[in-house]
Amino acid sequence: MVEEMIREGRTARNSIDPAIVEDPRDYLYVEVYNDPHSATIALDVTAADGKSYSSDFGFPSLRVNRPGFVRIAVYVPRDVNSEAINTIWVRSWS
Repeated sequence: MVEEMIREGRTARNSIDPAIVEDPRDYLYVEVYNDPHSATIALDVTAADGKSYSSDFGFPSLRVNRPGFVRIAVYVPRDVNSEAINTIWVRSWS
């Protein structure tokens, strides 16, 4: 997946574009099935220390609004590994 992001030009250092990431390894990737067709979704991750991380950073333009299987990335600091994640929430708007 990292190689695909590099090929697509979606990685760069110090980018202000929220769709461009510095290091894809700093993200948790979740694949979900989005249905119904009119739903818009985002993910929230809560770590064991109580900190929360959101896939849309509060920007509606970063929410996913297409049907079917989609992969959503959530920025999570490197010290938050899979054992340190308490919950993954799907938020939905229709």
